[in-house]
Order: sequence, then C-alpha cells, then structure tokens
Amino acid sequence: MRDYEVLFVIRPDLEEDRYGAVVDEVKKFIESNGGEVRTVDVWGSRRLAYRIRHFTEGYYVRLECKAPPTLIAPLGRFFRLSEDIIRFMPTRLDERAARHARETSQEPSAKEPAEDAEEALSS
Repeated sequence: MRDYEVLFVIRPDLEEDRYGAVVDEVKKFIESNGGEVRTVDVWGSRRLAYRIRHFTEGYYVRLECKAPPTLIAPLGRFFRLSEDIIRFMPTRLDERAARHARETSQEPSAKEPAEDAEEALSS
C-alpha cells in the first residue's frame, strides 16, 4: 500500500449538507476498495484560477490516504462519473512527505504561543 494525497473540487451550487455527503461518498469508496483514509482537510469555497464547467468557484477538499496502486484508476473513474466533482488530482506522496505526515499526525497538540512565551520568561 502507498500513501496518496487526493485533492478534489466539488461544484459550488450544492447545498451545505451535500458537501459532507460527497466527502463521505469518496471516503466510503476508498475504504470499500481496500484503502484507508487518514486525514480529511476541508478547505472550503475558493475562487478557481479559470472556469471549469462554467463555474468560477469550487469547494476544495484534500484527503490523505493509504491505498493499493490498483485503486487509483477506479478512483479516477468514480470522480469522472460523479456530477458533483468538477476536478480531481490524486498524487502519490514520496516517502519523505509520507513520513512527515505520519509524524505530525502523531505529535501531541502544540502549546499555545502565550504558554511558550511564559515558559521562556520564567527560565
């Protein structure tokens, strides 16, 4: 299994609750085909660099997953057949980026900047 980053753009004219349903459909597809979704990062609505299917905005979602290489072609087909997704880009993460992602996801939560400043002043 390899580490992948999948970025996809959902059409902006959907209702708010439909965005979550589309993300859940993608997660379910990956997991049902032998993959494991690690993180889901919703960027929200952003302006597109150029028009895609007559849209100037899109709802961006980025997810990291661990999946077999044979999953990428069916995932592309799934995205192309979905009317709600207007653009997608699965990318294989290199080993260094995958290691960094695993390390940052396992670190304890970062301290508040004010706490760091108080510790520095007290020592």
